[in-house]
Amino acid sequence: MRWWLFILSTVFCVERTRAGQQRWKGEDKKYLSAQCDKYYQPATITQCIAQCKRQSCKAFSIQKRIQKCCLAIESSGTSPVSSSDPWDVFYSPVTTVNEARTPAVQTPGTPPSFCPVIFRDDWEKFYKNVTSGKWTLSQSSFATALDNMFDDDLTTIGGTGSAVNAWILIDFKKPFRLTSLWITSGDTSIQQLDVRIGDTKISGTSYFTLNTRCNSFKKQTLAENEKIYMTCSNPRGVKGQYLSIQQIAPTANPLKIAELQVQGFARVCDSTADF
Repeated sequence: MRWWLFILSTVFCVERTRAGQQRWKGEDKKYLSAQCDKYYQPATITQCIAQCKRQSCKAFSIQKRIQKCCLAIESSGTSPVSSSDPWDVFYSPVTTVNEARTPAVQTPGTPPSFCPVIFRDDWEKFYKNVTSGKWTLSQSSFATALDNMFDDDLTTIGGTGSAVNAWILIDFKKPFRLTSLWITSGDTSIQQLDVRIGDTKISGTSYFTLNTRCNSFKKQTLAENEKIYMTCSNPRGVKGQYLSIQQIAPTANPLKIAELQVQGFARVCDSTADF
């Protein structure tokens, strides 16, 4: 039986055996190269752990895209090399034992702060929530209120006036790791969307390229209330404070959205602390 725990860029795997538990710590964007004494294909995590156990390996790595599981068996070392691929993960055994912690002393009457990072597929329901932090909405030019994008009513629309490179901006007021979006079109066709997130605020009427692109929609909707699903190219999402949805149309056209669903990771409280 194996248990998995994902904490941002670190992966922990616990394998239960009769002799006890073997824990492995994973580091993404790393893999074994010169220390790859044996390799196997395909490279699922279950198969790699099983082969590592049989070979009594000291560490292993998985290169998901090329389906390669590398085992470090000899005593020449287990130093991984860096990679730009987030699907390359290097696993090493966890051998340290945590020491007993000294209890933190709290001032009487002051509760300890607790603001974990969580995933939600409906953050739009909390865009006016004081506890989690209110979002600020803006657009390249005003036509209809953007609050209409979050009212669960397909007959109301939030959008801009007719313009080239029309855009809608959400300021989360804190770090937000976006993983995907559901965009429901309004009564006007949506054309060639570019979705970006980062720490630079969009402005003006030019094509905006400063933040990291989550994804793009290179078609146009053909019907009213047509749904567009956009998932960020990075499997763990793209982080930033500002989310821009810009329409890259060759001619002036309004950007109208009936409903917008936002999925990703953020803190549950109104905190600007990074994660």
